[in-house]
Amino acid sequence: MDNVFPISVTIPGDPVAYQRARVKLSHGRWYKPKLMREYQEVALTYLRSQCPGDPDSTSIFAIQMTFYRHNHQRIDLDNLVKTIIDSATMAHIWRDDSQVRELGAKLYLGDSTPRVEVRISKIGLLNPAESKLCETCGGVVSKQFPSQEKSRPRRFCSLTCYGVA
Repeated sequence: MDNVFPISVTIPGDPVAYQRARVKLSHGRWYKPKLMREYQEVALTYLRSQCPGDPDSTSIFAIQMTFYRHNHQRIDLDNLVKTIIDSATMAHIWRDDSQVRELGAKLYLGDSTPRVEVRISKIGLLNPAESKLCETCGGVVSKQFPSQEKSRPRRFCSLTCYGVA
């Protein structure tokens, strides 16, 4: 997958800010708001088209995003960024968004062609101390508290992988 980087993608349409999952009181189930879910599906399609395959779990990345919105409505740039980074994680560009170590973002309002321009580059490899890999799927095992490391080091990235082993 190294030969596809850097990736440059233009995602058409008005960028949508990240919104937390909500609970539907009548059913007690969590759901993502429809507008955000639909936008993430579009972003996912464009990102996957540039980088098909398995997620990279050993590299560190830089991402630069430029957001163009059609209106002048106030919006939080950090929530726009979160939507794109989550979409890139779902598109299997990286295993975990903690692998993003450089980040840049700009927001332009009142543009006649709403879109997001995304550029993703590999900038190095994870430090071996940071790149402990899951015994089941090969994903990055997140750090744990120092007090836990000595007694029982983590071997899996999730409860799902633990259950498979």
